[in-house]
Amino acid sequence: MNLKSIILTLILGLQLNFARSESGKIVGGEIMDITNVPYFVSLEHFTRRFICGGSIISNFWVLSAAQCKVDVEETDMRVRSGSSRRLSGGQVHKVLKAFIHPNYTDLENPSTEYNFLMLKLVNPIIFDDKRQAIVLAVNPSMYKQSGSALALGFGKTENPTQSSEILRGVVLELINDYCNDGSSILNKVCVKSPLKGVCAGDIGGPLESIQFGTLLGVVTHNDHLCGHAVYAEYFGSIFLVNKWIYQTMDNNQD
Repeated sequence: MNLKSIILTLILGLQLNFARSESGKIVGGEIMDITNVPYFVSLEHFTRRFICGGSIISNFWVLSAAQCKVDVEETDMRVRSGSSRRLSGGQVHKVLKAFIHPNYTDLENPSTEYNFLMLKLVNPIIFDDKRQAIVLAVNPSMYKQSGSALALGFGKTENPTQSSEILRGVVLELINDYCNDGSSILNKVCVKSPLKGVCAGDIGGPLESIQFGTLLGVVTHNDHLCGHAVYAEYFGSIFLVNKWIYQTMDNNQD
């Protein structure tokens, strides 16, 4: 077992101490060091405005959510790698081209299915202890056999209007049958951990299988309940779009 797997196992075993607001929102989380999750990146506007989270899937490519590109030109987007801070540290990369999944058509009313964005960078990311690609989960067993997953982001914490300045992670329990609306887990990755979850500011961020260390999903949906005690949350499924991801990379190698 490598160091990363050991650390993630320890995170799973922790009983995270979440303070709770009157509405039941998560107002805390486990602070994450980027060396433990080196695939995480943040998307921002060149004017230093945070946009979304994302994941490194190769030295030239980043995966995020399609809704993150609303009203943002690809030439104005930047990717920050190697940093646990929201708008500082690490290295900033320019975006060459953005690709939205062709089946995602409604940017004004984002849905989970096909809410995916791929960004090709101008220059490759140099991999080191703070920057690494995450492997995509393309085997159905990785979804059905993963008991827990790690979600990452800069989402809202104590302040209902302010996002976290430090990267945080939360361990969520996967529902290995169906989501609330009856969708298959291979179309939507469902989690249900009462009073834990993602919130505004986490969109585009990764959901990693703790058991397999692979990318199961992307934060593509948030109903602003932020860790509801009853309802499940769901993420865009990598399994649903993995062929498009590989085809996009193959067709844009130059």
